[in-house]
Parts: sequence; C-alpha cells; structure tokens
Amino acid sequence: MLKRYNVKPGDMIVTDVGSGIITKETRAYWFYLFKNRINRIKKTHFWQMVDCGTARIEYAENKKYRREQRKYRTLDVRGINRNDLSVCLGDFLDFVSMPSSVVFDKNDFTKVNFVKNKLTELGYNHYEDTVYGIDSTRVLRIVN
Repeated sequence: MLKRYNVKPGDMIVTDVGSGIITKETRAYWFYLFKNRINRIKKTHFWQMVDCGTARIEYAENKKYRREQRKYRTLDVRGINRNDLSVCLGDFLDFVSMPSSVVFDKNDFTKVNFVKNKLTELGYNHYEDTVYGIDSTRVLRIVN
C-alpha cells in the first residue's frame, strides 16, 4: 500500500483530462476548481480513483503536518497474484479504517469469492457496489 497523505485545500488533482485545485472540504465532498468552474467529488470516489491510478495528487507544500489517509482507501487486486491475495488483504485491513473497498476485474469470480469469504470469516460487513470512473471492474465495499 502506497503512502498517501490527507488532502487539503490548495492541493492539485491530476487526471488524463486535466488538473484541478482543491478549494474546499465538507464532511462527504471535496470541491475543486477545474476549467473555471467549481466541481465536487465524493471523498470515497476520489480516493478510489487515486488508489486505482486514474487520478494523482500533487501536494501543495511539504507533508510535515499531514497524516496518512486511512479512511475511504481502496485495495486494487487486479494485478495481485491469487497466492499473494491473503497477505495483501490482511495488510490492507490492518492499515485502513472503515469504510473502505476492494476493486476486482469484472470476471474474476475466484478472487471475489475468496475476499468475500475472508471478510465474512473476519467479521466484516460488506456489499457489492457500483464503480466510479473505471470500466469493467467490480467493487466490494467494506463498512465495518
């Protein structure tokens, strides 16, 4: 899991389409300036895009007073070998605070069933959800 720090106003979101500057934060949304317009994105969708590689964060200043982001994080298991999945999932669950999510390939039923069984065994509540900004994937949300 890459170290990613919390985001503050003044940081930049970089995507394939362009870049935007974060202007404001509320409980559930980030507001950002993109092409002379204020837009908003849910924090869960934002961190899912960052963890899956469709968006990147450019921090405005040094990260001396920032904490690691633990909430809303996503484990992308699309490139993880089936044998390493148990270790990666355990490390991920030890690191994050809920809610969080796991992203799979669309037709990778073995990994989906393995993760569902492991989460049930560990006592986590989870459900399948829709994906934001990524095609041909499945998302499993972990709530607690």
